[in-house]
Amino acid sequence: MRHRPTTCVPEQALPALGKSVSRQRSPHSESNIVDSTWRCVMRSINVKALVLSAVLVACLFGALPPAAFAQEDPPPAPTPTPTPACAVDTDKDGYLAGELVTILGSGFGPLEEVTLQVTHADGAAEPGMGHESWVVVADASGRFTSTWQIQPLEQAGHQIKVTAAGGTSCAGAEAEFERIVVITTDKFDYQPGEIVQSPVGVSYPANR
Repeated sequence: MRHRPTTCVPEQALPALGKSVSRQRSPHSESNIVDSTWRCVMRSINVKALVLSAVLVACLFGALPPAAFAQEDPPPAPTPTPTPACAVDTDKDGYLAGELVTILGSGFGPLEEVTLQVTHADGAAEPGMGHESWVVVADASGRFTSTWQIQPLEQAGHQIKVTAAGGTSCAGAEAEFERIVVITTDKFDYQPGEIVQSPVGVSYPANR
């Protein structure tokens, strides 16, 4: 048995269709018309439901910002606190025996205790020459100033270094300086062949 294609009739035309059906009834015509009408009604309901669903989805996605559908990123890792760049220096590069060495430090923690020590560049520290360590306190900005004196009898070498170590800010900073000497003569000019005398006991002939 072949089925005829279903033709959907507008709802407004159903009463007129009923009258036409009543005039032209056949054994199978009534059931076929009811079946076709029922399928048309269900198809109309499905189309309306689909349109309504599409409208609801469009409204939902249009009302919510794109960020609502984006995956939330994990919070950024905390930035580690940078370690202060501590430094130590002296006010000059060379000093005479007995002269005061001014030591300058920076980059330490506020009010931090800093341990200072002056030794020779190779680490030698003969006793009685002021090579013992001592402690200073940095100011609120992490700076300090201290002094050290070169002993006249210092003989272990002319290359000297100062080391500054903070309690928590940094392991240590170094700066080097030299012990220098000044040789004077008994006068400013000499005749060729004349002996040049120095208060330190050095003498040599003048250039001819």
